[in-house]
Amino acid sequence: MGGPQNYNAPGKQSAPFRMGKTPFDPRTGTFLPLNKYQIVQELTIIGECIEGTNKDDCLICENAKGRTIYVAKPFMLQRTPFDTQEFDGVTHAYTTATERTATTGSDVISQEITPSYTVDGTEKIIVALVLKPTMQVGKRKVEWMDVNTAGRNWEDAGSGGLWIQITGHSTDSTNRYTYTFVEVEKTSAGYGGWTTKSGGQTGTARNTIEDMNDAAGMQGCGVTVANLDTADYTYTITPCPTGNIILARRVKISDTTEYWFSHANGVDGTCD
Repeated sequence: MGGPQNYNAPGKQSAPFRMGKTPFDPRTGTFLPLNKYQIVQELTIIGECIEGTNKDDCLICENAKGRTIYVAKPFMLQRTPFDTQEFDGVTHAYTTATERTATTGSDVISQEITPSYTVDGTEKIIVALVLKPTMQVGKRKVEWMDVNTAGRNWEDAGSGGLWIQITGHSTDSTNRYTYTFVEVEKTSAGYGGWTTKSGGQTGTARNTIEDMNDAAGMQGCGVTVANLDTADYTYTITPCPTGNIILARRVKISDTTEYWFSHANGVDGTCD
C-alpha cells in the first residue's frame, strides 16, 4: 500500500527518504544544523557579574576548555524582571542579587535564593542554549541559561531562623512581655561584629519561655511566683534585656506572621 508520494518534512532534505535531517526551531524560524551546535553542556561557576544592566541576572562560568561563558539565571531567580514590581499583590524589593523582601500589605517577608550559588570555581551547573538571546551584559550576548538542576528557589529567609537584636519591650500581661527587634547579621568574627541588616526584618517578637507564665504558680523559667516575694526579699521576673541578640523563628498563622524566640527570663530584686 503506497504512502504519501510528495511528503517533505521540514528541514534540509536527505535522500533517499526525503526526511528532514535538521530540526526546525519555530521560535526563531531557523533550522538547527546538527553536530554544529552543542545545546546542553556542563559549566563551572567562576564568578558573578559585577557590571552591566543585567549583572544581577547572570553568572560567569567556564567550560572544560577554559573559555569564559556568561549564563543567565533561571527566569524566576533573576532580579531585573521583578525588582520593585508588584505581582498578584506581592511587591518584591531586592537588597542583593540573592536577597529580597516580599511585601503584602503590612506583612514583610525576607527571602533568599536557596541553595545559594557557589561562585569559587567548585560548583558545576547544567546549562542550555538559548538561540534567541533574552539579555545582554555590556556588549556580551547571554546565550546560555542555567536549567536549575539544583532546584533553587526563593525561600523564606527565616525558615532556618533569623538573628534579631532586642530594641525594647512592653508588658503584655503578668510576667509576659512583647519585644521590638531589628534583624542583624554577623560582619566580623568573635564577640561583637553584629550589625543591623540592610533591608532586614523589623517588628514585634514574643518569648516561648513566657508562654506559660501567669500571676501564680510555676513560670517558664522554672521559678515559682510564691517564692519571689517573702519577708526577707522581693524579686520579680525580668524581661529579655534590650540589646540581646537571639535566634528567632517566623511562625505563620493564616495571614498573620509572628516572631518567636526562646530566652530564660532572669529574676532580680532586693533584700528586705
